[in-house]
Amino acid sequence: MVTAILNAAGSSSRFINSTTNLPKQLCLLNDIPVFLWSLNTFSKIEYIDQILLMVSHDIKTHVQEYINSKMQDQAHKIKLYIGGKSRQESVKFALDELANQNYLGQVIIHDAARPFVTKSIIDEVYNSLKSCKASTASIKVVDTLKKVNANNSYEYINRENCFLIQTPQGFEFKTLYQCHLKAIEDGCLFTDDTSLVENYGEKISLTNGSILNFKITFPNDLKLGQEVAKTF
Repeated sequence: MVTAILNAAGSSSRFINSTTNLPKQLCLLNDIPVFLWSLNTFSKIEYIDQILLMVSHDIKTHVQEYINSKMQDQAHKIKLYIGGKSRQESVKFALDELANQNYLGQVIIHDAARPFVTKSIIDEVYNSLKSCKASTASIKVVDTLKKVNANNSYEYINRENCFLIQTPQGFEFKTLYQCHLKAIEDGCLFTDDTSLVENYGEKISLTNGSILNFKITFPNDLKLGQEVAKTF
């Protein structure tokens, strides 16, 4: 069994100076809200059995209305839950729900703020789980990297073995859940789930992401997304 966890519970704290008062999850890309792009992609994949969509209290009603009106054929797959104060906490809440189901399958986690994920990207993550317990979409770094040191000097970093980590990220449920429980015990906070499980000794398999699978974080990202949406 495969469960997708889509995180749309973020506070959009870095999404400032926007011309709209909407949180980024509800901003429109070609008349479709940001969260609905990836949700629609995941809902059409045959091996995805259920989708846990994590949202904030503030947008839950709006999200449910969009699902009822735009995704009637796939609504049976989608379950809405209230997320936490951080990304990590939101994922943990979703994992708790699966634990209550005595779930033993696989999970694929995706940030709903990455609207242009494709089935092929998801497929690569899913297929990699046949030979590993954790994997993530990624893209190779192409820009020159410099590290700024404490004394404001710059240190060159060889980009040859550097990758940008994206979502979706896939895991064996049991492994991921145990690592989340350990992170709570240790008081550790991570920015993504591969960093979390890697901290507890799990190896990560890298699969192919896409430069178009970018995350909408700042207002300019939304402008770029609106252009991509016209031809995506």
